[in-house]
Amino acid sequence: MPNQTLLTELDWLNLTKKQTVTWQSAKNTLNSISEFVVVNEEDYFDEFMSFLNIFQEKFDEWTKNSTSLEQKWLQIFKLFKEKDVGRNYKKSIVSEERPHHAKIHDDS
Repeated sequence: MPNQTLLTELDWLNLTKKQTVTWQSAKNTLNSISEFVVVNEEDYFDEFMSFLNIFQEKFDEWTKNSTSLEQKWLQIFKLFKEKDVGRNYKKSIVSEERPHHAKIHDDS
């Protein structure tokens, strides 16, 4: 059974409550995954702020239209791709510092 604390910390990813999508929530997630990957916090912050702008811009529309979680994330990723957000960030996740954990690699 998943850790309840972790599930609570990740609740903001459901994108259902405007007040839960905050830098502090994202930073808590970063702290939770830090044993598995090393992430440059500045790059993560920049990408989160781009995400937050999209989220705030779209939230009322999504609520009005009862947009599914899947569709919300698809729209976010599409806008990220169009705006070239996170292109450098993907590479910053890769780290050789944690050899006993899975690494994320960017083949682009």
